[in-house]
Amino acid sequence: QAFTLDWLSSLEPGQKDALLTQASDAAVRALQINPANPLAQAFYAEVLADQLKSSQALAVGRQAAELAPDLMDVHRTYGYVLESDGRYSQAIEEYKKAIAIAPQLGFLHLSLGQNYRRIRENESALEAFDRAAKINPDDVLPYLAIARTYYQMGEYYVAARNLEKALTLDPANPDIYGRLGLVYFHGKNYQGALEDLSSAVY
Repeated sequence: QAFTLDWLSSLEPGQKDALLTQASDAAVRALQINPANPLAQAFYAEVLADQLKSSQALAVGRQAAELAPDLMDVHRTYGYVLESDGRYSQAIEEYKKAIAIAPQLGFLHLSLGQNYRRIRENESALEAFDRAAKINPDDVLPYLAIARTYYQMGEYYVAARNLEKALTLDPANPDIYGRLGLVYFHGKNYQGALEDLSSAVY
């Protein structure tokens, strides 16, 4: 319940604080029933991170990781807590541990790549995003992540190719048209930029 309420809070911005409070209450109740439950600790750490209670989230997340090093969600949540605190290199190590346990979860590779990108290890980031794309070829998120990485590297042509691929998967998404228009603009393809930015506005 805590896990579900926490993730729901990211989809309901108008109810975020209330949902996070409910998530926290559910996690605390789980820990009252079983204080040594590593998943309860892990999900509580994730809720605390989303409530911007960084020091407490780090302590609880570390405790969960020490208690149950064989559970994917323990490393995923601790990686998320570390990432939320700007500790990207440490987060990378936790996401790697999570991937070693569950290598076919594409969103783990996305999280790994995002942290590599934050420390400007772009090749490692691209490898992680490519793996996510291979796992879930119909998901637009890996292609958006690849495009953003190449865009930040100034490789506008390759960024555009990946955004075009994303558009074939979600052709009615205005955000993708907007991103593609900006990439075309910075690549000096002004006609293409006008077309895609107009589509985004429409």
